[in-house]
Amino acid sequence: MKIYLACPWAHRRRARIVAQLLREASEHVISRWHDEWAGQPDTIDPLRLEREAWTDWTDLIRADILLVLNIEKSEG
Repeated sequence: MKIYLACPWAHRRRARIVAQLLREASEHVISRWHDEWAGQPDTIDPLRLEREAWTDWTDLIRADILLVLNIEKSEG
């Protein structure tokens, strides 16, 4: 089963921890944003944001499950 993990950008460190715990439990986490992307969204070049959005979309449509960490209201 392929899992896409989502949460507000401000809590990406928590998402990284949850992703690692899921992987240790032999789950297949396919979302990459919490492991690969650094920096704040407002400091990143718009072309990079567009590429990352397409990567998110690609990961999301491949997922069997969308797991949302409901930590607080999303800034997005």
